[in-house]
Amino acid sequence: MPKIFISPQNKIGSYFIGTSLVLLILCLVNFSLFEQKLEIQLQIEPEIIQNEFLVTVKTENSNLQADFTGQLVQGIKQASLSMEPPAIATKQGYAEGEVFVYNETYSPKTIIAASRIQSPEGLIFRTEEKITIPAQGKVKVKVKADKPGKEYELEPTTFTFPGLKSYPDLYENIYAKNESKFSKGEIKIGIAKQEDIANLKNNLEKKLQELFLKDITSNLPESGYTITIKKEKSNISCNAQPNEQIENLICSGESHFQAVIVNQEALTNRAKQEIVASLPRGKNFLDLTGNPQVEIKDFSEEKAVLSVKAQGQAVLSSEFAALDKKELASLNLNQLKDYLLKIQGVKDVSFKFRPFFLKRIPKKENNIILTIKQK
Repeated sequence: MPKIFISPQNKIGSYFIGTSLVLLILCLVNFSLFEQKLEIQLQIEPEIIQNEFLVTVKTENSNLQADFTGQLVQGIKQASLSMEPPAIATKQGYAEGEVFVYNETYSPKTIIAASRIQSPEGLIFRTEEKITIPAQGKVKVKVKADKPGKEYELEPTTFTFPGLKSYPDLYENIYAKNESKFSKGEIKIGIAKQEDIANLKNNLEKKLQELFLKDITSNLPESGYTITIKKEKSNISCNAQPNEQIENLICSGESHFQAVIVNQEALTNRAKQEIVASLPRGKNFLDLTGNPQVEIKDFSEEKAVLSVKAQGQAVLSSEFAALDKKELASLNLNQLKDYLLKIQGVKDVSFKFRPFFLKRIPKKENNIILTIKQK
């Protein structure tokens, strides 16, 4: 077979081309390795941030130092509620009738339902409804004996209010008279259950607060303020004990209230400021979730201290310390995903590699790109 002769020039040319291609490929590979980039896509959702702080509120005419100027109100409310327990029997024997309640003072007086009146012999009757007696006047009200018995069928006499002895300055010269004999009435007897007594007391507490709130709001604009009410003390009693037979369950009493009225917008803005101040670097505040919850901690005539609980939402940003690229570059791929998913607010993680065939974390921090998307 004849030999093919290749000139030295062609050999040198082929060698040069081959060497150049290898060098080019090596350069591309090295460049790709050197310039490898990783985009980390974080899917995040808002997290709940809570904060509790104290503020002070003073009255408009006070010279004390305070965060806000508002209104401080105190008041006492009296009321009664009644219910009929499920009847188990009908009885005769509880004397009942009408009395005139006299007010010889120079101001109107209010007597709550189920107030006791006492005869000279010490027999107790109870009023059936709330009454207000005008100054130097009288009001008719129905009463019923506390217990059955013939001795309660009284002829006309004068009754005192033993329950008013605690308020001699308020209810002095209040008394009652019946102009006709008390007679027996028919009554349906039921059992006062513990649950019924507890519910009636609870409903009365709510009614007393509603009455107090109604008085406050009657002189306020329709909106733009927040009212915080605290029950300072309460005295409520019922005319029966658990499992006692009774015709009509009545609970009556009074509650003492304190209230602080402050501008709603001012309080809301303060709550936002407090939450923002509590956030670490790299978390961005979105907004409050509902109005702040307020509780009276201290109260005086000129100044009150309020405890405010506020709740809002915040989201991560790339400035968050746990997302420092130097820290991320020190992890391998599996460690990186686990690490990111443990950060509060991160719901999902995905990676984009450049070039796509290099599945590893770049060593250069600048080649790590963080993309954050809110869910």
